[in-house]
Amino acid sequence: MRFLRVLARAMSIGLVALGFGASDAAAAEPLSLEARIPLGEVAGRIDHLAYDSKRGRLIVAELGNNSVSILDLDQRRVVHRIPGLKTPQGVAYLAATDTIYVAGAGDGLVLRFKADDFVETGRTDLGDDADNIRIDPATNQLVVGYGAGGLAVIEGVSPQKGATKGETESLSSDKGITGRSRQTKGTGARFPLPVHPEGFQLDPAGRRIFVNLAGLGQVGVVDRQSGKLTATWRAPGLASNFPMAVDGSGERVLVAFRSPPRLVAFDANSGAIAATVDVCGDPDDLVADARRRRLYLTCGAGAVDVLEHEGTGYRRVGRIASGRGARTGLYVPERERLYVAAPASGREPAAILVFRPSP
Repeated sequence: MRFLRVLARAMSIGLVALGFGASDAAAAEPLSLEARIPLGEVAGRIDHLAYDSKRGRLIVAELGNNSVSILDLDQRRVVHRIPGLKTPQGVAYLAATDTIYVAGAGDGLVLRFKADDFVETGRTDLGDDADNIRIDPATNQLVVGYGAGGLAVIEGVSPQKGATKGETESLSSDKGITGRSRQTKGTGARFPLPVHPEGFQLDPAGRRIFVNLAGLGQVGVVDRQSGKLTATWRAPGLASNFPMAVDGSGERVLVAFRSPPRLVAFDANSGAIAATVDVCGDPDDLVADARRRRLYLTCGAGAVDVLEHEGTGYRRVGRIASGRGARTGLYVPERERLYVAAPASGREPAAILVFRPSP
């Protein structure tokens, strides 16, 4: 112990001699923990996050707790909780209609809530395992992964025009045709896939959907016009691909595999592998910080990997501790903060970790 104390003091003296204090050493990290926002009595796994840009609120899918929490990020506290859900996985906020969407694995429903008072205004029944949600702001459409293999395209509906609580709409399996129950409004389509979709992203040009077919270890390319799977890509020797991002130019599709843990950059047009880099274990969310040309990869093994674009590839510039099971995260560019969901562990209650990037 005495040796460790002497060593620590010597290192501290060395830093000072080089012109660095303790705060300078901390600032050298690409991410620093700024705050920990407690979620209260929340048990089990936490899934995806979304941002209410109108109110500065974070929406948290508390999968294991069958609830969704709403956090005020300025006050750093929970302001509302929606209970009684069935294993919520995906969440989204559509600014055009001021609506919160929640996708449930347990009942296959996509629920709509008014973002101001959290009143349910309608629901779409996808049948089973409603999962990730992506918003297309150009069309006000939602794309939702679900079931044994499919993507559903749902039209954003203003609360005053949508269904009331208890009314359910269902989408047919034919593209562009909607089957409705109880005379609810809305249109949409279903695109079939060979296995359940995990992470997926919309092509910035609006023509395609890139989707992780983790059960096959493939990346699928879906044509949005025809609804058909037009191509599949594979990284030899890699499996279990879950998180995905598209770079700002739309030229690369970035995919993180779990077995073994590795990030792969695919050319968005050809599917050729452009770059690879080893990453932290159990990756689940991959988000981009365009201003800093960085990627933040949140991993259930208890870390956030910070990757920078360098030349034609990527290099890891930091591995920041987050906590075991803290596998989901969201970067909010307008706030310049990374939010990571940490489940309850031991004596530590569930919380949202707030990371500030630097410089």
